[in-house]
Formats: sequence, C-alpha cells, structure tokens
Amino acid sequence: MQLKIAADRAASEEKIKKLRGYFLGSCFACIKNKSDIVTEWTLLYYNASTGKAIDCFVNDKFVTVSDETRTVNPVKEMDVGDVHIGIEKAIDIADGKFSKSTINILITLHFRERLVWTINMISADLNAITYDIDAASGKILREETTSLAHKL
Repeated sequence: MQLKIAADRAASEEKIKKLRGYFLGSCFACIKNKSDIVTEWTLLYYNASTGKAIDCFVNDKFVTVSDETRTVNPVKEMDVGDVHIGIEKAIDIADGKFSKSTINILITLHFRERLVWTINMISADLNAITYDIDAASGKILREETTSLAHKL
C-alpha cells in the first residue's frame, strides 16, 4: 500500500476527522524482504499542546485508531506530500549499501530538521544497520550499525 493512500484513508476515518489539535507526526511500516510490498502502515498523530499521540493502523481492509498515549519526546509535524523519494527508492538506496539478507526491514518516515526515511535493515546475525535518507534528495544522512545480540 502506498503511503499517500494510507494517509488519505486515515484522514477520512471519522475518529481522525474529529481530532482537534493533532497533526501527522510519523509513519511506520515493516516488511521482511526488500521485494515485499508494504501492506499496513501505522500513522502517528500528535498533539503538541497535550504531548499525547494516537496511532492509526491502515491496511487494505480496515482503519483502526488507538487510544491516546503520552509520548516520551515531542514530535514534529510532517506532510507526506513533501516526499520526493518514495519508499521503494529509499529501500533501494539502503539496500545498495547493505550486503546481507534481511529478516526484517523497519521503515519510518518522520521530520527532523527535514523529512527523513529511517530504514533499519535487520540481518540474520542480529545486526541492525540504520540508514537515514533525505526524503527530498535521496542522500544518505546517517549510517549506523548496532548489534542486537549484544543488547540482549
């Protein structure tokens, strides 16, 4: 499912329409292999005045909205219309630097100083390689490796 379609479906959900003071803060998806298609998105709506968030789960069949939860850190507003590098291209960019097979690929779109795709490639040897990719230019802004085995 394309992110724009998921965002439009979420925005048309009655519970989301009724929210006051909330904005779209981030989008998350998970796939196993780079060739997989995203079938579900989790969109986080944030209220800056209350510090609370609501998750909206969107797939082809339904839209589900969670209860409010308090966030640890403030979230910046983002607009999916500002994405010039789509999810497939962002994954291709990360995969071009990644040489192992994946057991999961975690994908987040969020706003830092700019709109950024964060692609976490999780390998079978439990290493997570994180790539921050500028959603406007496709430039890799950060690459970091973390051993998940050492975190256990």
